[in-house]
Amino acid sequence: MLVIRVISSIFILVGIVLLAFGASALRYRKDFIARASPARGTITEVIRRRPSTMIGSRSSLAIQYYYKVRYETHRGESTEFVNSDWQGSPEYAVGQEVPVLYHPGDPGKAAINSFSLLWFNSGFLGVLGACLLGAGACNLWITASPARGFRNEVSLQELKEAFRGGRLTRDSEYQGLLVALSFVGFALLGVTIMTLLFASATVKFILATLVLYTLIQAARGRRRRSNKGR
Repeated sequence: MLVIRVISSIFILVGIVLLAFGASALRYRKDFIARASPARGTITEVIRRRPSTMIGSRSSLAIQYYYKVRYETHRGESTEFVNSDWQGSPEYAVGQEVPVLYHPGDPGKAAINSFSLLWFNSGFLGVLGACLLGAGACNLWITASPARGFRNEVSLQELKEAFRGGRLTRDSEYQGLLVALSFVGFALLGVTIMTLLFASATVKFILATLVLYTLIQAARGRRRRSNKGR
């Protein structure tokens, strides 16, 4: 488990760094909001961009949507800006009115006053950092005790029985599986939090429908097994 402990330590260090960057982004955004003045703007263009990879090519798997907005300051000056924060799917359309926050001394420094756009960067860094830190710390704790044997594969039924019998402990033969479940669990937790906070209503509805369908199917399967056992 030495490799797992090294990886977990790296996760902890990276998580702390990401949390620091997230805190800095949060502080910057709060300072901007505290100094900003409100206005109403209009979307003049929805800009599609493909993110560049490290080798300079364009990724075909993701599209980033930026918004060009025109608004008037409290002095009646017309100003146009491109929102620096992007979305994976467009929330606004050309011609749509949006709330704007701008710096009174520099009208070019402005942003769309939307929760998903204002707080995505700090939220993403914070959630990712917390999940990496949590996964790393959890797996260091799991692997702190030597395992009694080691199992790479096990059925779900065996895991249930081991849990009910109090045998699903960190020093048992299930230690490797607990490590894997920890990594997967924190990853799912991070995706769930980001979806709940920043995903569009359509995405939330689709995911909620899938979860509800899965729960219904699981309940039906349990009922069938219960009826067969009678």
